[in-house]
Amino acid sequence: ARAVEREHAVQSALGALQRGGAGGDVPVPTMLALCEDPSVVGTPFYLMSFVQGHVFTKPGLDALPSPAHRRAVYDAMADTLGALHRIDPERIGLGSFGSSGGRSGRGSRPRSTGASWSERQLERWARQYSMSLIGNATPEPVVTALIEWLRANRPVAEPGGKLVHGDFRLDNIVFESPVGPGPAGTGKDKGKGKDKPSPGRGVLAVLDWELSTLGSPYGDVAYCCMPYHLPPPSSSSQSAGAPAAYPAFAGSIPPAGVPTEAEFVQRWCVASGLPNPQTRTERVAGDPRGAKKPVWPFYVALSLFRGAAILAGVRARAAMGNASAANAREAGGLVETLAARALVVAGVPVGSIPRPVSSGASGDANGNTNGGGADVGLTFVRGMEPSERAASLLVKLRAFMSDHVYPAEPILEAHAASDRRWEVHPKVEELKALAKAAGLWNLWLPRDSGRLLKIAPRPGEDESEADAWMRGPGLTNLEYAHLAGCMGASVWASEFFNCSAPDTGNMEVLLRYGTKEQQERWLRPLLLGTIRSCFAMTEPAVASSDATNVTSSIVRRGDSYVINGRKWWTSGACDPRCELAIFMGKTTPDGTPGVPKHRQQTMVLVPMRTKGVTVVRPLPVFGYDDAPHGHAETTFEDVVVSVKDAELLGEGRGFEIAQGRLGPGRLHHCMRLIGMGERALTLAARRAEARVAFGQPLSRNASVLQTLGRARVTLDGARLATLDAARRLDAEGNKAAKGAIAACKVAAPAAAIAVIDAAIQIHGALGVCDDTPLARMFAGARTLRLADGPDEVHLETIAKLEVRRSRM
Repeated sequence: ARAVEREHAVQSALGALQRGGAGGDVPVPTMLALCEDPSVVGTPFYLMSFVQGHVFTKPGLDALPSPAHRRAVYDAMADTLGALHRIDPERIGLGSFGSSGGRSGRGSRPRSTGASWSERQLERWARQYSMSLIGNATPEPVVTALIEWLRANRPVAEPGGKLVHGDFRLDNIVFESPVGPGPAGTGKDKGKGKDKPSPGRGVLAVLDWELSTLGSPYGDVAYCCMPYHLPPPSSSSQSAGAPAAYPAFAGSIPPAGVPTEAEFVQRWCVASGLPNPQTRTERVAGDPRGAKKPVWPFYVALSLFRGAAILAGVRARAAMGNASAANAREAGGLVETLAARALVVAGVPVGSIPRPVSSGASGDANGNTNGGGADVGLTFVRGMEPSERAASLLVKLRAFMSDHVYPAEPILEAHAASDRRWEVHPKVEELKALAKAAGLWNLWLPRDSGRLLKIAPRPGEDESEADAWMRGPGLTNLEYAHLAGCMGASVWASEFFNCSAPDTGNMEVLLRYGTKEQQERWLRPLLLGTIRSCFAMTEPAVASSDATNVTSSIVRRGDSYVINGRKWWTSGACDPRCELAIFMGKTTPDGTPGVPKHRQQTMVLVPMRTKGVTVVRPLPVFGYDDAPHGHAETTFEDVVVSVKDAELLGEGRGFEIAQGRLGPGRLHHCMRLIGMGERALTLAARRAEARVAFGQPLSRNASVLQTLGRARVTLDGARLATLDAARRLDAEGNKAAKGAIAACKVAAPAAAIAVIDAAIQIHGALGVCDDTPLARMFAGARTLRLADGPDEVHLETIAKLEVRRSRM
């Protein structure tokens, strides 16, 4: 059943190249004989030399002795694949090995070979999937949706003309040593006598060339990256077949030493000399406007679809009773899992795809036993885990944090300690542009933002891009909670995605209460990230946790307001990009008959460059001035603004706006605090593993283990309180959820402070300096026990609700 002639041809060509001393970086077994006469053993066959070595079947490489050993295996795999894609097929006699499709090399015109490699692959596997549906079986809707997405998003042009393996993965590589090549510089390269790594180092042979052809190398590297996108074996009841067919990492993240997907792909880029597919955009087949889209999701989704189609065939053979593998039926249960994962990568909300209905759970012709399909753990959202849409964004966000945000932290910390810290570092704008391009912009925007937005892209703007930036992905508070937690792991991160306070709260005020003119002037540039803003409410002279205490005045004179007041902790006012303040003051003086105290306040928009607005000084937080953002003391002296331009919702509605603004805003802070605590706990655990005291690692010290265990319990409790508050805010609204919001606003800062403090203790002296993010995180977390209302106010709210509940 195998294309043995093709396998023999490609391995013979590569073997000749290897023996000639040029091309040994793609080693293959020696071809001994090819018999094309089927009468000999009933089928054509070839003989090859036996390769004595070791094959790793688990992508986590858990059995290897160290993270460095795991990294060396993945580096060798990337180098070997890159070396394959450097080979000129014409030079080794494989110029007519297959329809190359796409482009031959960089920058050349597409060859006139009909369908591209991607199109041929897509249609081939679509046919195979269709043929696997036996009897009256109908296609799974999730697979149908995936095929439709792939056809619409297939790149019109792609690099082509390269020799591709077609099934390049870890368990098709034979390594010389049972521990792999070993860390760079820890052994001799065979036959070279050098203590130096080389491409393909430690690889004896690449096997299984049945699917090799000429085509796009992006397909090979994406297929090699499939483990990064598969669920852990324990995450699905159907996963018993996963280790045999498509191995996945044992946990939700790769083990230490295994590179991130982006690191692996970049290593392949260097080895192959080809552009990075993760940053490449192309026109796609289903967009007549010709807009360019990222190509990487297509190649990963195509690889996952191919896996689903293969397993559908396994499932069909199991149903007919002629499958060779003992676990064929279980492996067939992964069809929907792989298809759903592909849609997650594509950004398609899997939960919106209807599922087939079955009258019973006895199993159908396709081997499904769950009354209509295997439960893939993605189609339905249960409890408070990420939805498919949020999960897709979370994958991209985690990769962005790893690839861009964490490496930028030392740069931004150094800038924050310099005498130019009140200037915006170019790295910030660079990462904002990358986040936009990655589709990770304005993630905070509420689900109903499309209905509330009164403005549209301007003439000449790219409508699809501007619309995406201005409307965001339309997440619920619960969905956004998971993303905000990821961003909270770095104090710098939120701004890169246009998700930082106070801008998010100010933008929501403008979205919900602003006029079309106010949205055009202020909301548009805020959504696009070209300006920043501040919120002027807290005053040094009064207890501003009670908003009715504010004394700043807003006096109407004709068509203008005259504003006077002293504010402090006006976060963001120091930023050179800050153009707008949302100012809260009283339009009705105290003691005015017939006016309740909650209807005295009004919110107005004040351009920061208006005469009379003065930033007096930045206020440090435990020694951190948070430049260039800053927390300022500001004065407003006889500031004149137009009523039409400045007024929000109407006079006396300021308290109402504040409550609407602070509900989601408090949640955003709590979400970020959870992420902050997670980062601190990870750092603490790593420190405990690496640090030796009194003859043993700290991780073997019972007291340290107790500390880490308590930190996990504390953090998970706060996380659940925060997710529950987000869920209730979505389902019941701000007013009904106020008790849950108050509870998480107490729990999240306390949990983060406790975990960060524990992490500092485990780090010792290192924890209190700026060589780790812990000191800055502690300052921020402690401040958030006061920001948006101190604990005491929230505890009082919770207690009143409990008393009221006891009367029922």
